[in-house]
Amino acid sequence: MLKKIRKLYLIAGVSLLLFIGVTGAFFQSNLPVTNPFSTGNAKIYMKEKFESDDKWVPGEEKQKEVKFGNDGDTPVVMRACFRPSLKLANGKPVTDPEILNGFVLNYTNTFAEEWEQHGDWYYYKKVLEPGEKTDVTLASVLINRNIGNDVHEIQTDYSGAVMDVKIENEALQSTVTKDSTELQNWEYYPNVNGKEVTWIQK
Repeated sequence: MLKKIRKLYLIAGVSLLLFIGVTGAFFQSNLPVTNPFSTGNAKIYMKEKFESDDKWVPGEEKQKEVKFGNDGDTPVVMRACFRPSLKLANGKPVTDPEILNGFVLNYTNTFAEEWEQHGDWYYYKKVLEPGEKTDVTLASVLINRNIGNDVHEIQTDYSGAVMDVKIENEALQSTVTKDSTELQNWEYYPNVNGKEVTWIQK
């Protein structure tokens, strides 16, 4: 028996009602870099691969490949933070942890080998030389399948909501020392041995 469940599409403020076999809402997608940090000639950038105009369905996995590069003229050590967020069409942020925790960030198989997690931050375990890029870090995002527009079960309208993966990325020259003022907001400091970096708690 086929069950028709409404699905609400919202594109450029125009609502179109279609009939699909799954209840859900489409989301716009963005992937900005927030609060980039640089010291002297230490400068990093983010390179991403995804369709910025793509519309996402709850329960669907989408490719969002992210890597970082050194566009400066000095070797750097770095860390990054990946934070999913969701805003409704009216601009109101969604704060329900059950909803936000349902957005799964899928990292590559090599990510755990090249980065180490401390709290919300991931620390790169290599020195990034000028002109070099990291391997792909974030590979894809799985949208929370529990979000939908079935008015009998969910009171919040998620149509036209915007899902962001906000990425904070900070870099310092690889010669930075433990007591350097640039590290005052970092809970870990780098011990550099050639190209390898060991992160030690202060």
